Amino acid sequence: MRDEAAGAKPPDGQTPAQPRGNLRGAVLWSAGILLALALAWFIGAVAVPCYQTAETIRVHAENGMDHQEAVGALGGPEHTLAKVRIYLALPRKLAPRKAYAAEMLAFCGQPAIPTLTQALRDGDELLRFCSVRALARMGPEAAPAVPALMVALDDPSEDVRRCAIGAMWRIGPEAAPAVPALVRKLQDGNWQIRRDAAKALGHIGPRARGAIPALEVLLKDQQPNVAYEVREAASQALKQVRGEEPPK
Repeated sequence: MRDEAAGAKPPDGQTPAQPRGNLRGAVLWSAGILLALALAWFIGAVAVPCYQTAETIRVHAENGMDHQEAVGALGGPEHTLAKVRIYLALPRKLAPRKAYAAEMLAFCGQPAIPTLTQALRDGDELLRFCSVRALARMGPEAAPAVPALMVALDDPSEDVRRCAIGAMWRIGPEAAPAVPALVRKLQDGNWQIRRDAAKALGHIGPRARGAIPALEVLLKDQQPNVAYEVREAASQALKQVRGEEPPK
């Protein structure tokens, strides 16, 4: 009877029951495959690009490699931007040279602007400074970053503030939305900030005509030893804003 029961077939339409051991093995095998695929994706999409970026930055820092050469070494602007985005998102222990990475984005064009403007909110002063400097190097191409640069005009770091003013100068007429913010800087306690703001307004040209009264006041700057530089910058800016001379 036992032999007959062992050889008996299940009724039509029913599937034989699978042993629990086989089912558990199939689940573990599938999970292992998914884990291997996830690990392969992580290595290819994150680990390798981060290593390449970190190594290129290291070579740049140690051997004086030009930023543009570094971009070429990472496969060009598009590939560099993708890799640097990942690098900047890593913890600082894994990405200790974020400032260098930010400067490379100056050669990645307008698609890099959102990444650079986001870096302006970072707590690292050097990263903020290098991000502003990268935008400044873009020149007029960085016009979409003007709102973020206006915020940077009030950065706690004097170096970042001055660099943001320099970026406005490099952008030129397209930085016109920043004219009111630059006018406020004409009253700054730091004479270099006043001088640089006047130069930036002059380079914006006739679109900065609203700054004329403040620039006329700056012609009377009285700070000892440096008043001449401030007055000269204001005088030159007035000529450019009035359209008497082209921006220089």
